[in-house]
Amino acid sequence: KGKKPDVDKTVNGNDWTSAQVGDTIRFKVESMVPNMTGYTEYHFQLKDTMSSGLTVSANTLKETVMIGDKKLNKDTDYEVTVSQQTITIKIKDFIKYQAQANEAIVFEYDAVLNENAVTAGKETNTANVEYGNDPDHLTQGTPDKVIVRTHNLTITKKNGDGTETLAGAEFKLYRGTDTNGDPIEFVDLGNGEYRVATDTDKADNQLTKTSTLVSPTNGKIIVKGLDDGKYTLVETKAPDGYNILKDPTTITIGAS
Repeated sequence: KGKKPDVDKTVNGNDWTSAQVGDTIRFKVESMVPNMTGYTEYHFQLKDTMSSGLTVSANTLKETVMIGDKKLNKDTDYEVTVSQQTITIKIKDFIKYQAQANEAIVFEYDAVLNENAVTAGKETNTANVEYGNDPDHLTQGTPDKVIVRTHNLTITKKNGDGTETLAGAEFKLYRGTDTNGDPIEFVDLGNGEYRVATDTDKADNQLTKTSTLVSPTNGKIIVKGLDDGKYTLVETKAPDGYNILKDPTTITIGAS
């Protein structure tokens, strides 16, 4: 009795995660039903403001809302709005849960990591709940935030003894250790820089897309927007006068 319904926001069960550009990320926010003894009207809503590196829309949230062991129905039990980067989930006729004080309220929903994440370093996202009997003067809980990171990979092509950088080497990069599937597709940013392409990028005919990474004059390729975990690099064409790398190279990106 008298507990405040604060929030605990997690992503993949932790307070931070890594992801590749284009990945769908699942967020979870846990709160609780406040004590509504003595009230005949009460309001409760979640607000989550996503940073610019995450794309959200009402149609792609795939949200679920639970109170105790009951799953609520959209439009009937709650309503969702997305305004710019802020998600609001408002539970309707909240007073009817008066007898369930202190039971858990759990929200889950999706967002997609987009191209803005590669320059931000980290995406910090904050959720909070608002509650009370006066809809114009709701009390706020204590906000909670999570962090989503994406990572860069630098590949430098050199000659055999490492004394000279080489231009014109071509590579394919695969997510994981299986090279039988499709390589990752990139947006070519120029001068040896590439960013993982999103679905929106792939549909944009104005952007230069490629699955081939080519070493520029300084031999250095920079790949932006990768998850942590394993990747496999395969050289598909060597510079003129040089041999191709015989075996694929396994790369492990670690994050902590």
